[in-house]
Amino acid sequence: MPLSLLSHRLVFVLMLSAVLASACTITADETYPRFDDTPPRVLRTFPQNGWVQVPRSVTIKVWFSEPVEPSTVSVATMTLFSGDLFQRCRYEVSQLEDGTCLVQMRPLDMLMPGVEYQLEIYQGVSDLNGNTLLSSTGFSFTTMER
Repeated sequence: MPLSLLSHRLVFVLMLSAVLASACTITADETYPRFDDTPPRVLRTFPQNGWVQVPRSVTIKVWFSEPVEPSTVSVATMTLFSGDLFQRCRYEVSQLEDGTCLVQMRPLDMLMPGVEYQLEIYQGVSDLNGNTLLSSTGFSFTTMER
């Protein structure tokens, strides 16, 4: 075989190898997203811990660091209570555009006047990948006298 034909075939094979190698190069974000093992965390609450004179008709808000699985937000994972009295609430989960999540708790009945309430958020709240809160957290507030 003439040398020029051999060198042309060799160049072709090398070029084909380079094309195939570049076509098969995939970044992790395109095909294989990174595994999320970061648990959500509570960023802030409304009302804040220790607030007094909170309106009895307050809608309680909890912001999480990332979207949470709505099915994990319930009376079993977020409880509003005062002493032995547990307040029934309606839960609403909203994923926000900035990548965080807002959970709103609307008490079904007016809160009692001048009472300290506690909100406990338990480890059962998880993100969309199943990562749960590292630990339970809570805060308290006191309602207006009237």
